Amino acid sequence: MKFSGIAAMVGVVVLGMGVAEARSFVGVSTLSGPANTGYAVLSRMCDAKFPASPMCTSAEYISSIHPSKTVRAHAPAWIQATPIAGINGTPADISGVPIGQAFNCAGWSGNAFQTTGLTVSGAGIFGGATCSETHQVACCK
Repeated sequence: MKFSGIAAMVGVVVLGMGVAEARSFVGVSTLSGPANTGYAVLSRMCDAKFPASPMCTSAEYISSIHPSKTVRAHAPAWIQATPIAGINGTPADISGVPIGQAFNCAGWSGNAFQTTGLTVSGAGIFGGATCSETHQVACCK
């Protein structure tokens, strides 16, 4: 069985020999921090509240939120961008937010004023934040 780039865009995790399981948004971390702590540290913030749950991608978040599902309100939380081809070749996140080359805070390691990271609010509003800001993390399992 082959998995295309579409599988990655909708948050499918390949397990073993062709078995796939989609991850879903489970909530936001209790802990918060700046984005320049790195992807592993941000994912450990999720794991502390939701064992075996890393940081969500925007595609996982979008595919797991249903209008009838109650989402607990939260302040903007860091979330991993899912890049797609945007209008006129300008990169965008799957949420529709235009992204630059460093939209995931330069690999979750930068905190320069010009470097930004993707966030999502409890209302499902995607936006950007300066990487030195402190936020919780959107978690998927």
